[in-house]
Order: sequence, then C-alpha cells, then structure tokens
Amino acid sequence: MMLVARHEQDDLMQQALGWNFDGMIAMALKEKEIAELSERLGKPLVTIDQYLPPELGVRSITMDDRGGAYQMSQYLIGKGHKKFLFLSDCDLGVDHYRWLGVRQAMEEAGIEDIESRHIVIPWNPEQREKAYEEMLPFFKKQTALFFSSDYYALEASNFLQNRGIKVPEEISIAGFDDVTYATLARPKLTTVHQMVDGKARRAVEVLMHLIQDEPVQKDIPPLPTTLVERESVRDLTK
Repeated sequence: MMLVARHEQDDLMQQALGWNFDGMIAMALKEKEIAELSERLGKPLVTIDQYLPPELGVRSITMDDRGGAYQMSQYLIGKGHKKFLFLSDCDLGVDHYRWLGVRQAMEEAGIEDIESRHIVIPWNPEQREKAYEEMLPFFKKQTALFFSSDYYALEASNFLQNRGIKVPEEISIAGFDDVTYATLARPKLTTVHQMVDGKARRAVEVLMHLIQDEPVQKDIPPLPTTLVERESVRDLTK
C-alpha cells in the first residue's frame, strides 16, 4: 500500500503511471483528472466524496450529504431559526449537495430569499476573516449560521465570541462532519456526524472486489449521516 499526496495533476499522473499497483483510491481530484486517470491507468479506480457522471464508470463512495444538511436545516427551523445562512467555500461536490439539502428544507418551510442565504466564503484564512469582518452586520441580523464543515463552524464561533457576540445566545452555530474538536469547543458544536472510517472501509472493500474481477454495483448507496445535538444551537421556541 502507498499513500501519496500530490497537488499538481502532472505529478499525480507521473506517480500513478510509474508504479505497477493493482488499484487506486482517489480523493479531492477534479472530474477531468479522474477521467484521465481512469482512461490511462487501465486499473480499478475508486473515489471518495466525488459526485461523478454515470458514464465515467468509476465507483465513488459518498455520504448522504444532501440528507444530512436537510436534516440539520429542519432541526434549525424546528428550533425557530428561519433567519439562518449556509456558508461554504465553494458550490461544488459535497458542498453543492449539502446546499441542495439546505435549500430543500428552506423551500418546504416557506423561507424567502433562499438563494441569498447561501454564502460562499474565501478559502484563504486571511481573506475569510476579512470577509467575516465585512459581513458582521449581516451576521448579526441572523439567528443561526450553518457551515459546510466543522472547521469553518468552530473558526466562526471563535471569531464571533472574540468580538463579544455570545454563541448560542445571540447567534447559533452548526457544522457538518463531527470532528474530534467539535466536543472540545465551547460551546460544544451541534453538527452532522459522518462515518469517515466507514467510507474508507467501503472504498477498500469495493476496490478489492474490482481487483479480483468480482461484480460491484455501479450506483453505490451513500452512507448515512446522523445529527448530533450539543450546545451551540439555541432553542428559540422556548
């Protein structure tokens, strides 16, 4: 087994073609990169967290990103939060599907100006903090912020509290992933738990079946997610 991290497509392709391996598990690649790998390698290829067109013929292991975000959005709405935002650093892949879940819940609840409630934040930390400073008056008009990842949720919680804004008394915060630090934060983060180890295990199982030329269904069902209620969301209905 080899674990390789490459940031440039040419480096990745050179590494992949230079070793006589039996199969590959790939993450965080663009669709065109996966298509080229699949075509040039001629070996079994499985991806994780990639939403790929069926015609590509590559198996992908995913979570129920849309369902998990829908569940969290329903939870927030049920707690009285109809003025909330969904924040992510892009509108691609898993983040796009999470936004679809949020939008569905908002539509069902009759929330207005839905598209304006999807905020794409900068990937660069310094630019992101600057954006938060500029959006702070807008944030204060909301009752909750739902982030596409726990990392961004915890970062924003610290940002707000450092400026004297109480979480969740003034603004509630929710995340997605259920990382270890979600339980160490103050307040502890309400989030959506995903089975990271389950994704890895299923990816290896599928790859082994493909290597052994055993049948594998083309559309692999997504793994379930679970809402984890902690301390960072205030119940406005009480």
